Amino acid sequence: MTNFLEMRAMHCQKRQENSHENNSFTWHQSTNDKETVMRLKQKLIGLVIAGVLLSGVIAGIFSIYQMLDNSNQEIDSYRESIVQQRKTMLKNLLDNAYTFIESSYKDSHDPKKLAQLYQRELKIAVDVAIHSIRDIYDNTQLSDDEKQKMAMDRIRCMRYLGNNYLFITDTNSVMLMHPIKPSLEGRDLSKLKDSTGKFFVKEFAEQAKTKGEAIVDYLWPKPGSDEPQPKTTYSVLFKPWNWVVVTGVYMEAAEVDIQKKAQSTVNNLRYGPEGKDYFYIFSATTKKMIQHPKPALIGTDIGSDTYKDPEGTYLLLDQLKIAMDKGHGYTWYKWPKIGEDKPVSKLTYVRHFKHWDWVLCTGVYMDDLEKIIDTQINTIRYRVMKEIIQLTIVLFIVAVIIFVIVSLLINRWVINPVNDAVVELEQSSETVADASTLVYKNNVMLSETTQKHATYLSETTTQLNDIVEMISNSSKDAGNARNMMVKTTEIVTRVHEQMENLSTAMNEITESSDQIGKIIKTIDEIAFQTNLLALNAAVEAARAGEAGAGFAVVADEVRNLALRSAEAASNTTTLIENTMKAVEHGTELAKNTREIYDENMVLINDVSEIIKKIAQTSDDQAARVNDLNQSLADINTDIQESSHKAKETTQSTEDMTDQANQMKSVVCELQVLIGKD
Repeated sequence: MTNFLEMRAMHCQKRQENSHENNSFTWHQSTNDKETVMRLKQKLIGLVIAGVLLSGVIAGIFSIYQMLDNSNQEIDSYRESIVQQRKTMLKNLLDNAYTFIESSYKDSHDPKKLAQLYQRELKIAVDVAIHSIRDIYDNTQLSDDEKQKMAMDRIRCMRYLGNNYLFITDTNSVMLMHPIKPSLEGRDLSKLKDSTGKFFVKEFAEQAKTKGEAIVDYLWPKPGSDEPQPKTTYSVLFKPWNWVVVTGVYMEAAEVDIQKKAQSTVNNLRYGPEGKDYFYIFSATTKKMIQHPKPALIGTDIGSDTYKDPEGTYLLLDQLKIAMDKGHGYTWYKWPKIGEDKPVSKLTYVRHFKHWDWVLCTGVYMDDLEKIIDTQINTIRYRVMKEIIQLTIVLFIVAVIIFVIVSLLINRWVINPVNDAVVELEQSSETVADASTLVYKNNVMLSETTQKHATYLSETTTQLNDIVEMISNSSKDAGNARNMMVKTTEIVTRVHEQMENLSTAMNEITESSDQIGKIIKTIDEIAFQTNLLALNAAVEAARAGEAGAGFAVVADEVRNLALRSAEAASNTTTLIENTMKAVEHGTELAKNTREIYDENMVLINDVSEIIKKIAQTSDDQAARVNDLNQSLADINTDIQESSHKAKETTQSTEDMTDQANQMKSVVCELQVLIGKD
């Protein structure tokens, strides 16, 4: 056992030394590892910078995407606005041309307008005729009849603007000369009216007579035709002869002439930056080109290959379809500019003029649109890049501000509290390390003391083992004698118990006899009382006479019964008295025997007591030695437990030291992390 305790103590001391060596190694290793740990502040600031940069990059990407998307939308909107502007421009230009043609159409059907339009031509023609008449009239060599005949012949042959002619009436509406219908000459035409019932000859004759000139419109057949046609006339009075010189123009002819003038006017219209944008007109009735800046195209069929674009589409047929279906609309196609052969994109607006069944068209070349769009794209891209640079600068400034603010907040809310915690942890770790060292020293002293106690206990245990062996032998001899006395005592005790039982039985018999005597005495008294009662009953029955005769018999029987009971009780009393005497004699004998056994029992008890005391003394010595041995065993157990506790304490001290060292290592790491030297 001593060797075991010594080995345990040496093992604990060795473990403590090894633990301190390991703790010292761990401390130095953690100190070396501190140099490789990144500072906490740098980490936090790095995370913040990374977060800010990531947020900035995301915000920048989103902003750039929005800018690019907005720029694309702006470009599309710009392109659409240009197209819309040009569509509006084309529509306005063509509407102006349409308005001019519509005005020309209205003029061709308005007599006053026609007169105004043809007034110059009509007036020139009439003035020429009047001058001719006047020249003839001033000729003094001819008679008036010859003069009038010469004047009429000259006017009969006059033509202007094609087949337009002049005729002469007098102020009374008599036809004097008509180059187309000579049959009318000499006739009074005051009653002549057109298909509408208008007395047109009378009207312009009277107006010329009163005003000197007149403008009158009516219906009259064209030369070579019997179908009346609208016509406007201009007449002038030649007062010397009361002649009314008249000329007119058919509206149909005027309308064709006006159409030609309108076509010529539209053909001369140009617009656009280069003056190459124009108008053209084709007929929906004849499907022929009737007006175009290129004379070679006039009269060509709109369904010919001349008007087929590179994609195989017949352009004018498509334009005709749009004009006929919708009345107006836009179309895209490719067509060369004037003086060029290469087709370029062109936007054309078409509109149907129903009165003459014309399709008016004009278009604008869109080859400059891409150049304009490219210029706008470059402008927008420059603006977007400028905005991106500005956004980058703003994000950088914001990141710097956030960096400064976060650094200040980290110092205030993280680093300073951690510094305080590190100081407290450092103090606590030092305190734990000092306590661990003190406990370690105490455990070493306890281990040495335990080893000494184990040696002393081993020697004491050897001496006690010899004493225990001697006491054990004496105890065995005393035990044998005590066992013999115990057996003798048991025998005497059993005899004494039997005598006690016998004495008890005799006492019980005596007590029972006494009780029986009392019972018999009671019975005797009852018999005496019953006899008295019977006598009293007999006396009362005698007094009752015959009525008490039956009761007297019963009373006599009760008295006889009482007498027999008294006699039996007397006999029983005699027997009991004899029995009591025998019992008293036996009791006396039992008493004497018991006294003898009692004296013998006293001697046996004395001897047994002496042996018992000897055995008790031996037992006490043995017990004390055993107690001492047990105490030594308990001491040994306590020493073992103390050694075990010392081991556990040493282990706890080692763990505490490890924890203290780890705490110091953590403190050092925290100091490195927060930037504290």
